[in-house]
Amino acid sequence: MTADLEAAVAAHGLRGTSHVLPDAPLDAETWAALLADVRSDRLVGLLGDAVATEAFPTTAQQYEDAGEAHLEAMDLAVRLEQVLVDLADRLAQEDVPVRVLKGPAIAHRFYPDPSLRAFGDIDLLVPSEHFDRAVRVVAVAGGNRQHPQPRPGFDRRFSKGTSFFMDSAVEVDLHRTFVSGPFGLTIDLDDVWRESWQFALGDVALQALDLETCLLNLCYHAALGDAVPRLISLRDIVQIIESDDPDAARVVALAQRWGGGAVVARAVTTALRELRVESSHPLAAWAGAYRTDRRTERLLAMYTRPGNAYPGQALAAVRSIPGLPAKASYLRAIVWPDRSYVSPRYRSRLERWGRALRTIGRLYRQD
Repeated sequence: MTADLEAAVAAHGLRGTSHVLPDAPLDAETWAALLADVRSDRLVGLLGDAVATEAFPTTAQQYEDAGEAHLEAMDLAVRLEQVLVDLADRLAQEDVPVRVLKGPAIAHRFYPDPSLRAFGDIDLLVPSEHFDRAVRVVAVAGGNRQHPQPRPGFDRRFSKGTSFFMDSAVEVDLHRTFVSGPFGLTIDLDDVWRESWQFALGDVALQALDLETCLLNLCYHAALGDAVPRLISLRDIVQIIESDDPDAARVVALAQRWGGGAVVARAVTTALRELRVESSHPLAAWAGAYRTDRRTERLLAMYTRPGNAYPGQALAAVRSIPGLPAKASYLRAIVWPDRSYVSPRYRSRLERWGRALRTIGRLYRQD
């Protein structure tokens, strides 16, 4: 029951949705479960608005609960935006170009009120050639890197990026591309950096992706980021499609050029289905008619099946790396990484590869 209620909260305010919010206050147990799910999936802004506008009837205590959850989320958003402004300034001083992904950029551009879109971390995209410098800047700013790279230079050439926890106890994800593995390696980053959109936090100007590449980033995140996509990620996709009318031809052309047509089609159809929105946008028709071949389905499964993520992606990525020298460099880092990469997770390289091979074996047996 709470799954349908949560999806109805995620669809609150969307034109054309067939989701219906309850017409009477929920019982205490159902409300507590829904509130926990809404907090986890970062939907508290939408719940708060539904409650405040009386679209979602509540008891006095439930009204207070929703308001408290919303205030907590906005307090975190303000702290995250303060970190964002500081890091953007530090990176600019070091001549590192940056684009703000997801979270604050989405909230301030696509939602009628930024408080409707809660977020839990900061995602920044930097060019591959500046990645190592950006890592140093974030570290100097107080960032504690969560995972070492397999070998020096690996992240700026092959990985999605890396994550930091800041002194202020917030997370910052530094990206080189949208996702890890084969789908991330085939994205043409020149396309991504060709255009941008500017937004402001207070009197600070920040750069985000242009409309179509922003939508593509959200689709990659929703389709490949989690085994079950967050409802807020699906809401972002529908919000953009229905409110900002992205150029469908450009979205499709970029997706196909990057080898990500199936990714984008899956994200769009999933978002429209889960939020029960009937869309007349050309992207909806294209996504609904898209057919995926068996090899691509297998690649998608390496992202979406729980427990299969990294080993399968790492193996499949080899095919997406151009040139034998680059493939050899990648394989050397994966097969024989530095000890600093292995020791925090495994007792030995042998144990690491044993686990990886078991995971890959499970993946192919499932096919």
